[in-house]
Amino acid sequence: MTPIAASSVPKPAGIRRRPLRICLIGPHGAGKSTLARRLAERLRCPALPEIGRVLRERALAADPARHALRPDTDFDRAVFDAERARDAELRGDVVLETWHPGNVGYVSVRTPDLLGPLEPAARAAACRLDAVVVQPLTASRDELRRRLTEPGGSPEERLDFFSAVAASAVGFARRWGLRVLPPIDTGALDVEGAVRAILASLDEPAAFVGAT
Repeated sequence: MTPIAASSVPKPAGIRRRPLRICLIGPHGAGKSTLARRLAERLRCPALPEIGRVLRERALAADPARHALRPDTDFDRAVFDAERARDAELRGDVVLETWHPGNVGYVSVRTPDLLGPLEPAARAAACRLDAVVVQPLTASRDELRRRLTEPGGSPEERLDFFSAVAASAVGFARRWGLRVLPPIDTGALDVEGAVRAILASLDEPAAFVGAT
C-alpha cells in the first residue's frame, strides 16, 4: 500500500497546512498503540506512546500494588508534568496516545480531587496547539475483555474503569472545543480499515489550515 504523507492533505492556494496532532483515545485494549504506529507510518510522522502507560510500567515494577485503578495523586501529577514537558518538544505532525484529554479522564475517575487544579491547565495545554484532532476508539466489551492485560481489581472492575476513563476523556475533548472524529470500532475494522477511515476524515483541509 502506498504511504500517504501528511503533506498530501489538500490545501487551498496561498494557505499552509498546520501540523496535525492526532490524539487516539480509547479504553485499555481498544488498539491505540497498534493503530498509532500504523497511522504514523502512513503519515510519515512520529507516534508517541502514552506517557501514563510508560510511568505505570515503572510504578508497577517498583510496587505491584500501584495499578491503574488505585487512586494516586502523585502519579497523576507526574503524568501531567511529563506530558507538558513533552509538549514543548513537539514539532510537525505527530500521533499521540491518550494525551491531555485522556490524562484528565483518568483523573476524573481515579483522583477527582485533582480535577480542579489540573483540568484548566490541561485544557490550556491542549488548546495551545494547532490542528488537534481526537479519534475515539471503541470495541465490544467481550473484545476488550479478551485483550485485557492490566492488573488491578476484577476483570469487570477493570473494564468498567477503563471504559469510564475513555468516555470522560472524549467528553473533555468536546468541552475543550477540540475536533472529535466519529468513533472507530477496532473490533469491527482491521488496522488498515481503521487507518483509511481516519485518513478519510482528515481529508478536510478547512479544519487544518491557517493563513500564511
